[in-house]
Amino acid sequence: MKKLGLTLMAVLLAAVAVNAQTTKKLLSLKASNGIGVTFEYNAEGKVVKTTEVTDPEVKSDKSTSTYEYSADKITQTYNTDGGTPDVRIAKIENGRIVSESVKFEVMGTLEDATLTYTYNANNELVKSVKKVGTEVYECVYTWTDGDITKIETYYNSKPNEIITLTYDTSVTNPYILAMNMMWLADFDIEGITPYGQVFGHYYGNLTKHALKSRTAENAPGSVKQEVSDNFVLTYNKDANGEVKSMTTKVEEEDVEFQLEWESTDGIAALQTALPQQETYYNLNGVKLQKLQKGVNIVKNAKGKTRKVVVE
Repeated sequence: MKKLGLTLMAVLLAAVAVNAQTTKKLLSLKASNGIGVTFEYNAEGKVVKTTEVTDPEVKSDKSTSTYEYSADKITQTYNTDGGTPDVRIAKIENGRIVSESVKFEVMGTLEDATLTYTYNANNELVKSVKKVGTEVYECVYTWTDGDITKIETYYNSKPNEIITLTYDTSVTNPYILAMNMMWLADFDIEGITPYGQVFGHYYGNLTKHALKSRTAENAPGSVKQEVSDNFVLTYNKDANGEVKSMTTKVEEEDVEFQLEWESTDGIAALQTALPQQETYYNLNGVKLQKLQKGVNIVKNAKGKTRKVVVE
């Protein structure tokens, strides 16, 4: 179940950077079995920190990632169990990630991994190659009318799996679409999942519709004895058509994920630190010298109402 939980989190936990004035941000996603993730944003709407619980048996065992952005790279620092931080650096060209290097620790030994990406003329990701030590994992993506309908995977240049995908055409929320892309492109390295990179829309186009099902089978000539998990996704909406939860069905087991969206009361996305360059005022327009610990409802110098958390 632990492996399954991690796989499903990779399917469900990502988002795309969108205009905060028109689209509500995703603040957290939590599963019925206890796993989940929360997102923290800066004033520009970029994800600057994520906190995850990925083991349903040990909910106090959390990992965090922080993200730093520049014109040509993104640096992700991943911490878990108070050990040596892992670092993931993405190289950006023409607004897209073309390669990544990852340094991570396994049982006290420092390991390296690299990822490279190829795009077509439509800005669609058509190939990804992941190298971890002497192992090479390759994915080739087939797009049909704006959706990835087939993925062919290879292990050390040998055929591995063929994955067929279907979509729910009634769901087009960009956050949901980015969640799909997180898993489809096989970005994960030892749990170092690039939420900020996907939130920022750095891997080319998203699919047009939300993922509905995944079916994997061994490719001709594959030496694998088993295939990866097959599943079906159901999106549960409120009266306004907003997705409030998602249910994954793998074999006979259902796991429900609750989504927490940004409030519609006009308050901007949750912030968890007070930017030093910003000046804040209370709702009566009085300048604040210092914010209280906890949640503060304040206005910035432009008169925009914000929710700021001071820990």
